[in-house]
Amino acid sequence: MVRRTSNRAHKAKPPAAEAGGTDTSNPRKELVREELVDKATDIFFLKGYAQTGMNDIAAELGLRRSSIYHYFANKDELLAAILEKETSRPYLDVLHVVEQKNLTPTEKLHRVVSEGIARRLKGKPRFMVLNRLEAEMPEQLAIIYNRSKRQIFDLYCRIIEDGVRTGEFRNINVQVAAFAVIGMANWTSWWYSPAGKLKPEEIAETLIDIAMNGLAQNADGSKPADSLGATIRAIKENVLNLERLTR
Repeated sequence: MVRRTSNRAHKAKPPAAEAGGTDTSNPRKELVREELVDKATDIFFLKGYAQTGMNDIAAELGLRRSSIYHYFANKDELLAAILEKETSRPYLDVLHVVEQKNLTPTEKLHRVVSEGIARRLKGKPRFMVLNRLEAEMPEQLAIIYNRSKRQIFDLYCRIIEDGVRTGEFRNINVQVAAFAVIGMANWTSWWYSPAGKLKPEEIAETLIDIAMNGLAQNADGSKPADSLGATIRAIKENVLNLERLTR
């Protein structure tokens, strides 16, 4: 179980920003950077981080290795760019939603889950490669990656905790609920197929409905399931059914 940090301390510096941000002042340069990052993501995923060299990435793009050095000094910088897109930006996106005072906890959770699933499925390889390469990451990048996951987790806890406090969500273990919602959303990256019947937005809506049914308080204040175990079993069954539908 992850030990929670103070769930109100979310003004921290965006985690992956330490690894270097993206310069958007030159559109053409940014386009080439994006292509390099996408190709590096594919190769890292297929070959592993340690087994991939700058020559491999250059060859895939039909470039000389020296050309890549105009954009990235080494493959650590390429991995840092993937981290920036898959950790720092999502953290800021979720933080922005959490701080919206005009939204209820239910609305906040709906938005962050929906946007998160759509982002994962549309940028699938980047999310998956970080999960696969976690054990291979250079130490400093691994620290950034793990801290970013903790910060995002804390933001989900904050939303659910606020929902319990306002009575929108039933009195449930906040950490377990956050892990369940995040895990359910993350798992889509491993079974989603662009050739499937459902679009990312449709999958997001279905999963949100499943999550909300598990968290929501009934009108009379009773639990929507006999126990937390029953809720988890129902969630698993619904996710498996959805997985089958998308094939």
